[in-house]
Formats: sequence, C-alpha cells, structure tokens
Amino acid sequence: MGAKALILTASSCCVSGRTLVRTPTGTKEAGALVVGDPVWSLDVASSIQTEGKIVVIRRSRRECVRLCWVDGELVCTPDHPIYSPESGSYLAASVWFDRAVSMLLVWDQEAVVVKPVTSVEILSEIDEVIDLTVDTKEANFIAGGVIVHNKSQDSSINAFMDGPEFTLASDESPRAFRVRACIDGKDPEGSEIQVRANAAVVMAPAGGEPMRLGATVQFGAQPGMSFPTVDIPGELLVSDENYPYQGEWMESYGRNCQDGIIVVFERSDSLPEGSASVEWSIGVDASPPPGSSQDSPFTLAISEE
Repeated sequence: MGAKALILTASSCCVSGRTLVRTPTGTKEAGALVVGDPVWSLDVASSIQTEGKIVVIRRSRRECVRLCWVDGELVCTPDHPIYSPESGSYLAASVWFDRAVSMLLVWDQEAVVVKPVTSVEILSEIDEVIDLTVDTKEANFIAGGVIVHNKSQDSSINAFMDGPEFTLASDESPRAFRVRACIDGKDPEGSEIQVRANAAVVMAPAGGEPMRLGATVQFGAQPGMSFPTVDIPGELLVSDENYPYQGEWMESYGRNCQDGIIVVFERSDSLPEGSASVEWSIGVDASPPPGSSQDSPFTLAISEE
C-alpha cells in the first residue's frame, strides 16, 4: 500500500531569501531586508506603484517550487499567493504546478506585462524563506519581478497533492485511498476538499465501446457522495462544488481529521475487458482551528486502504 504526506507550516508562505524584491532604492534580496525598509507595492488594476514599508518579517526553512518564464524565475513555497491575471485573484503557487492557470503578472522594464509560465519544478532541497508584511492597502510586493501577496497576517493554507497512480482493469476491485488533513492534530477550520482525476486507456476493450471511471467520497459507514462518471480517456473534475471536511456536517458522520475521508475509484462500465491508468490529486483549503498558533503544522496525507 502506498502512502504520501505533505507537511506545511500554516504561516510560512514565503519567497526564497535570495529572491530580489523591488524597492525605491533598487532591487534587494529578500533575506537582506529589515523592518522599516521601503518596498514597492502595485495596484494591479491601474498598474500604479505605491511605496510601502515592511512591518513584519518572518524567517523559516521550507520546501519550495520554482516557476519559470522566458527571462525569469520565482522560487517560493507551494502555498505562497501569487497574482493570477487569468483569475484576477491571488492563488497558491501550487496551482501553477497543477496547470490550473499558466500566466503571471510580471514587472518588466518599467511596465507590467503578462507572461506565460514555461515550467514549474518542485525543488528537492529545503530553502531559507522570507515572509514580508507590507503596510499598503494592496498588501503585495514585487518579488523576482512577480506580483505576490504578503501572508504574515493570513494563516490559511491552500495545498495540493498528487495521489498514487494506479491501473484499473475490468476484473479489479475498486481502489480506495484515505485522505487526512490536520492542523496541529486537529480538524482544520472551514476547510474544503477538491478531487480531480485523469484516466487514460492502457488496453482498449473490443468493440469500441468506451470504458468509464467513477468515484465516490466516503465518510465512515455512510453512503458515499458520487462524482459524475466520465468516459476513458477523460478527466473527472470536481472544482465547482467543494465538499466540507469538518464542522457539524462532518460531525454527524462521527469523523475527524485523524479518521479522514476515503476516496474510491472504480470502473463504472460493465465491459469484460480493457484497462485504464488513473492519475489523481487532492486539494484542501484550510485555516487553523481556534487555539492553534500561526505556526501550527498542517499535514495532508494519503494512504491506500
């Protein structure tokens, strides 16, 4: 049985200490900045710069991702919020890795331009990262040329994780995976989950009739919540409707973050042959429960049942 886990620190949404931050006196490494230093913020609607001051600096060591475009790159934590010109909002850096969006708003030669991301890489080494809080109403700064949001006063987490890949043949039992999301060993506050899966044909059945992939989310012994089935090849995507992970609804099922939920995938056709490969991921939006500190660890774990 496969098992995967991702551990984050709720408040440490940061950029690499080596990242150049745009300031009124020129670019400076994030790790060299101190409280009181001026930095540029940007009104994304008007592209007008506003001078602000750093009021809080946090330092940590975290796993990072690297987002690259044709003439630049940004190294930051997977949960750091970056402005997405496609959505008109700030999204976690991991969303670019998930390919849900592909463009960045970049300061380039005294102007703001939209540039496509050419690659996203998960870095294997733990890096020193810096979290800045800026006193402007825009609450952003320009790091590595990219418009990013400061996160010190917002401890919410947006985490994505790939589940184990597997193959489903016509005679195989459903594949079940337990997903646990905890902050400091407790239920996250106001959290939601999203599931998406891509299925591809490994061996096509005779006759040309398509195989179909189905999935359910189970909470204890209660009936599962079914997703719409999809033809294979195809994508099973649940992004418009999110499933609550905690609160009164979850408590009615007697579940908590230690028990988690169970995601089940199965062939929903009755074909006697054929096989398909399935790649899938889980996303969790979460906030620390009352009484937890801003540095409480967040754990997202997947294990096969």
